[in-house]
Amino acid sequence: MKLQTKYIFYVLLIHLAFAALAVLILEEHKGVFVLAEVLIAISLIISFYFMKAFSSPINLIDTGIQSLKDREFNTKFLRVGQYEMDSLIDVYNQMIDELRSERLNKIEQNYFLDKLVQASPSGIVILDLSEKIKTLNPAALRILGQLRTSLIGKSLRELQTNLGNKLEALNIGESSMINVEGSKKYKCQKDQFLYNGFHQTFIVVEDLTLEVLETEKKAYEKVIRMMSHEVNNSIGAINSILTSVLSYSPQLDYESKVDYEKVLKVAIDRNSGVIDLMKNFSDVVKLPAPNRREYDLNALAKTVYVLTEPLCRKQSIQLELQTTKDEIMVHMDGNQMEQVLINIIKNAMESIQHQGTIKLQISSPAKVVVEDDGKGIPEEASTQLFTPFFSTKKDGQGIGLTMTREILMNHGFDFNLETKPSGLTQFEIKLA
Repeated sequence: MKLQTKYIFYVLLIHLAFAALAVLILEEHKGVFVLAEVLIAISLIISFYFMKAFSSPINLIDTGIQSLKDREFNTKFLRVGQYEMDSLIDVYNQMIDELRSERLNKIEQNYFLDKLVQASPSGIVILDLSEKIKTLNPAALRILGQLRTSLIGKSLRELQTNLGNKLEALNIGESSMINVEGSKKYKCQKDQFLYNGFHQTFIVVEDLTLEVLETEKKAYEKVIRMMSHEVNNSIGAINSILTSVLSYSPQLDYESKVDYEKVLKVAIDRNSGVIDLMKNFSDVVKLPAPNRREYDLNALAKTVYVLTEPLCRKQSIQLELQTTKDEIMVHMDGNQMEQVLINIIKNAMESIQHQGTIKLQISSPAKVVVEDDGKGIPEEASTQLFTPFFSTKKDGQGIGLTMTREILMNHGFDFNLETKPSGLTQFEIKLA
């Protein structure tokens, strides 16, 4: 029961009691009875006046509370000329103004932050209290390479990707450089923020692949040009001198002549090998831009098969070709992509060494997979793949993979090299 109703009952009860008492003196004191009735009526009027005066602030408070419940911060009250009421109205109107201002500021800040997150070139992933993906921006979708519907509500480990597993392993407050698929590099940071009184985790993933590769390329191009200039000039002059010295061999006796010519020829051959090495390095630096034309991917694969199958057969390696029935036309530099596939197959042959299988598979839409059952990629080397001139071979120069990377990057094709849990090593290229 409301306080106002209780008050009405109380006033009516007390005045009914007074009226009953007045009836008792009606016979003896009619004048007093009339006066008593008048006083009771005046008391009722005054009581209801005060009730109205007291209930106005209560009604005002009730109306204000209802507005707050409805989150309606635009309703304000007018002053009524009563001191107590006007003081209450002033406080309420001031509170409403501040709430409306804070609400607008919060909406504007949330809108700004949402736009900032959505437009950020860095991937931002926000996790809920159960460490499941709550939301993520377009950059994160691009980096993770999956649809939003397939990501929301999953943990990072459930994504079943190398990047997801490494992000899951990050500690709160940790920032780390993560290499994925050999050629992709990400700067990742994991931290927390306070939301509704609870700590929620967020991850920022910055794609540094192009930036790092461009920096690496500028660095090794400068070094190779300088080395090539110095080595070619020096070795060329030395070989010229050694060749001239070799012409004096007829003046020596037979035994000395044989040793003399043998030593000089070994030195000349070694110098020529250094020149060839520098030429290979220079070929990577001088790699021309792709001369793109429309090529049938199946036809390109068949050409590569013809060129490499005899080499595989010599090592008792079976090279299998799988193409599609229909043509797959790709806008690319046919010669450069042919060199890429030859390099990949040669690397697979070196991994197998003797007796094994290499599969060259073409599938739609425009994808090439070279798969081999060789010894695979060592775990410690998996993060360094496609690092300029890195090689797992003892005497390797890493030129083949470096050139392959440059050609594929210049074409804008996505690629991935990894050893699967099955033990098979796959080099995958997406040309569309």
